[in-house]
Formats: sequence, C-alpha cells, structure tokens
Amino acid sequence: MNDEEELNLPVPVAVPMIIGKAQFQRIAARRTERSPRKNPPLHVNPKTLLTGLCKCGYCNSSMHIATGKSGRYRYLKCNKRNVQSTTSCASPNVPYEKFEKLALRCILEHLLTDARLETILDDCRSNADALSKTQGPERKQIIETKVQVQRKLKNLYKLVEDEKIIIDSVLGERIQDWQDELNEPGWPLQTPPLLAGQIPPGRTVRLSIIGAAARKARGSLFKSVA
Repeated sequence: MNDEEELNLPVPVAVPMIIGKAQFQRIAARRTERSPRKNPPLHVNPKTLLTGLCKCGYCNSSMHIATGKSGRYRYLKCNKRNVQSTTSCASPNVPYEKFEKLALRCILEHLLTDARLETILDDCRSNADALSKTQGPERKQIIETKVQVQRKLKNLYKLVEDEKIIIDSVLGERIQDWQDELNEPGWPLQTPPLLAGQIPPGRTVRLSIIGAAARKARGSLFKSVA
C-alpha cells in the first residue's frame, strides 16, 4: 500500500451515544406519525365549515366567501355569478352573519330534537361497549407495565438515598428511559376513555333527562340566532 492509498483510507471516529436506543425509537415513531405526508391537505380539512355544501338557491352553483371593506364584512356569493357574469344568476350577496343564523336555526329545528339526541346517546353507548371489550386487556397490560416501572424507580431511589449505589452515566440513562416511558402519551391509550361505566345501560336514561338536555342546548343556540 502506497502513501496515496493510505491518505484515502477512512479514519474511524468514536461518537458517544447521546440518547438511549429505546428513546430514539420512540421519537422516530412520533416523527413518522406527525409527518406532513400523513396529514390531510387543506382542501380536505378546511378551516371554513360547510365548504362545498352550501349551494345557490337560484342556480344550484356553489357559494364562496367574499370580503368587503378590507375584510370587515364577509358575504356568500354565487360562484357562477362571480365567475361568468352578473346576469348569469340573480342571486344576491348573503351576509355571512345571516347565513350563520340560518344554519343554527336549521340545527335547532332538525338536529337538536329529543328523538335525535336519544339516537346519538344509543350510538355512544354502543361504541363505549365495543371499546371496553376491545381495549380492556390492552389497557390492563399498560397499567400493569406502568406500575412495574414506578416500582423500579421507587426502589432505585431508595437505594440511592441509602447510599448503596451511585448513579453513573449508564444508570442515569436507564432512569431517563423509565421516566420517558411514564411520560409517553400511550399510557392512556390513544383512543377515547372508556365510557361504558359512565353511560347507563339500556333505557335507564329517562326521556325527560334527554328532553331537558335538548331544551338547554336549543336555548343556548337560540340566543345566538336571536
């Protein structure tokens, strides 16, 4: 081997580990889950409600939002009238505040009824029952694992207090890994909490209670519509 070949040889450099392998894997999983490629684009998850659902009552074209006075006022305008010509549709501009009140009134009259709320409650009860059956063993395992980690940390802290062991770099990394496990969002499952114990079974929820809840919701929305 000549001098030129020796100069081209790679020089290995030892790089100390900054974080533990388990912590690195958890962070990598979080980054993959939060990747923008997995999030829906803006047109799938818009900020404006009822996008693509509001239609012109004259020509059935889509309505879009327009502003006036440097954004002080907002209107709903017929897209056909705005794109083609003002003579293509006779639809007037609708103030957005008026449109919101009309939408709330429809919710009051057609959605927040006693029968619909009872149906929603039945669906919630069914989903809660199914959730408790599928997640019961998994939740139990997570709780048991958490208790074991807490017990390990408690015993370790006791040994440190009694000066029986000294925390070195390796033990410090292990403690940090355990603490990271306890702080993981997976301790409570990444799903809604069990509701089976909170929603009474069968028809024990009286219709009078449902009616009272419906009237309260209608009253709150009625103040916004009035």
